[in-house]
Amino acid sequence: MVLGMSLHDEESIAAQKFRNTKKYFYALIALAAAALLFYIAALANASGSCNYIILQGSRYDCIYSAALASNSPQMCGPLPPLMSSECYSAIAESTLNSSLCASSAAANESYGSSCFLYVANATNNYKLCSGSLPQDRLACVLGISYPARNASMCYSLSNGTQKEECINTVAIGNAIESASPAGCSYLEGTMANVDIGMILSGFTINESEALVEEVSLNSSISSKDFCLAVAAIKQKNYTYCAGISNQYIAGVCYQQFTYNASQEYNSTQRNSTCAGNAYCSYFISLSNAVSSGNVSACGNLPEQLSYQCYSNIALNKGNFSICKLINNASVQYSCEFQAVYNGTSTNGS
Repeated sequence: MVLGMSLHDEESIAAQKFRNTKKYFYALIALAAAALLFYIAALANASGSCNYIILQGSRYDCIYSAALASNSPQMCGPLPPLMSSECYSAIAESTLNSSLCASSAAANESYGSSCFLYVANATNNYKLCSGSLPQDRLACVLGISYPARNASMCYSLSNGTQKEECINTVAIGNAIESASPAGCSYLEGTMANVDIGMILSGFTINESEALVEEVSLNSSISSKDFCLAVAAIKQKNYTYCAGISNQYIAGVCYQQFTYNASQEYNSTQRNSTCAGNAYCSYFISLSNAVSSGNVSACGNLPEQLSYQCYSNIALNKGNFSICKLINNASVQYSCEFQAVYNGTSTNGS
């Protein structure tokens, strides 16, 4: 016993030391646990260490993220098929490594096809398009061959219809940019085998709307005729229109040159530009009738153009009783429907 200290005091000091020892012990345990968690977390960020994560879904997410962060395709293999395919594709697109697209396709064809499409276009390597799904190959090759205006790439397509569409589309693109429509001369087939959207992407609405309307109504128009019309309009040379065999499309072509922005042509001047094409003259008569509101002039036009003439005047005047002059029930209904759509009375009141 310490001199001057009671037995009770000594017992209290011993108890306090024991309590302090317990606190230090628990603190050491907590510190060790924190260190262990930190170590495991560090391992989780290292290659292949995601296996320390117990929950399977979280483990897969960890592996996927680690693979992409380190561009390590070998980590994609253990993942479920769909996630594995997406993993290979993401790394392939990041590194432009087409061999990984094959690994992606082995796990999932759709992801693999998109992978080949992306890498092919990013590297301008049309040969990679063969790795994509058959239905994706035309878009893949055309996406590279059309901007390059290189139809030789189209011959890599094994499908005959796709090959023809690719060749025709590139040829029309070449004719648009060249000073001569010679490129149109060897085209075969119809506009059903041409990617019109690709061609008209470089046009303004005013330049393309007439041709788009005609092609959308009649896809049997030959690609050669369409090519000549597009080349004429884009090159601002109406003499190209003379080579068009379809007289209606030739008329659409000539019509584009019957106006002058700085001079208002009279009908005689405008008709001279039509070079004897009857449809071009009809289009001028239609334009004159609509602009002047001359309903009687519509009756002198071919049937389909007369319907258009009556409908346009009815719309312009807000007098939809004019629609009754149309002797085709469905077209008449369409004309009168404009009254409802535009909130105008059918009797013009």
